[in-house]
This record gives sequence, C-alpha cells and structure tokens, in this order.
Amino acid sequence: MPNGSLSNVATSKTSLTMGPNRLYLVNPAQTAYEPFYLKNRKLTFTMDISQVPCGMNAAMYFTAMNLNSALGYGYCDGQSTCNEFDVTEANIGGQQITAHPCPLATQSNSAETCSSWGCGVNDMSSTSIGPKYTSGIDVTKPFVVTTTFATTDGTDSGTLKSVVQTFTQGSHVATVGTITESSCASLPAAQYGGGFAAMSKGLDEGMVFIFSLWGTANSGDMNWLDGGSSTAKCSALSGLSQVAKFSAFTVAPI
Repeated sequence: MPNGSLSNVATSKTSLTMGPNRLYLVNPAQTAYEPFYLKNRKLTFTMDISQVPCGMNAAMYFTAMNLNSALGYGYCDGQSTCNEFDVTEANIGGQQITAHPCPLATQSNSAETCSSWGCGVNDMSSTSIGPKYTSGIDVTKPFVVTTTFATTDGTDSGTLKSVVQTFTQGSHVATVGTITESSCASLPAAQYGGGFAAMSKGLDEGMVFIFSLWGTANSGDMNWLDGGSSTAKCSALSGLSQVAKFSAFTVAPI
C-alpha cells in the first residue's frame, strides 16, 4: 500500500521496483495490513541497490504498527512508540541491519523512548562487500540477502536469541553480522530500549512489512550508513537513477 504516488513504483508477482516512496504490504484482499511473524524463521530475498547512491536509503523493514489501522495510516517505528526491525537499510556505500526495541511499557503507548539509534551491524567498512568488488559481493549487481531469526528454544514461541544476516552472490558469501541480546546489552539505554525481550513481544504481535527509499543523493545525510560521499565506495559510481529493486521473497521455518 503506497504512502504517496505510485508513478515511480512497478510490481510483479515476484518483485518490487521503486523510486523514492514508502509502501506497505497488505493482504490479498487489500483490506488490512498483512502481519508477519518472524521468530524461528528465515527471510530470504534478492536486492538490487546498484542505482541507489550514497545519501539515500533503500530500506526493507518491519514495525509493530496497529494492524487495524486504515490502509496507508497508523505508521509508527522505533523513532516513536513501535518496535522496529530493519532487515536492511542500504545504498552502494553501506548496508545495515538494526533492531529498534522499545521498552516494554512503551508498547502500551506510554511516553518512554524507543531505541531510536538501535542495536545493529553496519558493513560500510567491509572489504568483502562493495561496488565492483570481484572477490566478494559486488553491489552493482543483485545479491541474495538471508536473515535468520533464531529463538532460545528453537520454537516460534521462544524468546528471540539472535538475528544473523548473510549476502550471497554466485560463489561468494559474506556474513554481514549477528545481533544478540548480549551484543546489545552493553549499549547506552537509548540504543538498548527493551532489548530482545521487547523485540520478541513485537514479533509475537505480528509486524507490518514496509519498503521505503528516501534521502538526498550525495548529500551526506546518510553518513552513519555509508561513511559519506567522499569515501571510496560512495565515489565509485555516479549518475545513479535512485531506484531500488527487491524480489524473490521467501519466509520459511529455520
């Protein structure tokens, strides 16, 4: 479901191509948001960010929005009062996976602050992921993103234990990183939020699947993501069309 014009969006049964916009996945009847339950699941999709310059953010993420909101409304995320999990925020210079848990009380609409910065892993410094890389993941070509949401007891009802993400392209496989309760627990409270217990609660309630592409090309607005337009990865390409493509989605038990 779009939040804005559809003039820069193209879809098929297996893919989404979009310019700057924000879209929500709804049920087949187009009557409500489609809930996703990710614990003990592996999410796989193909991503093409070859035309997403530094300064922009091609994001695919989940938030614990109110599933009963009217379509196109009810948006909330980790900057406000909803658990958010960013499966990827990406451009040619960097990619990041981040958990944004809210304190448990926040999920009852209190005024507590969610984890706005979040607990995540960024690969802008990776030597195996970048534009025109021949010995790793070349982000000027499509690659497969695999994200595994493991629980403490290996069941759908268990507490979230870890989230692991890898990129695959041909024979090349790169581990983006692993997020765990222990890796987040040492962070300041503003980043930790409610930790994995809170994120588990959001995942139990079902999350809305959101796609967005936003920002300003080569502006420095996404330095936290890509390191800035003067970095080698960002300056490797120019004249990009500001279009992202996601395709071949699967969600399956681990």
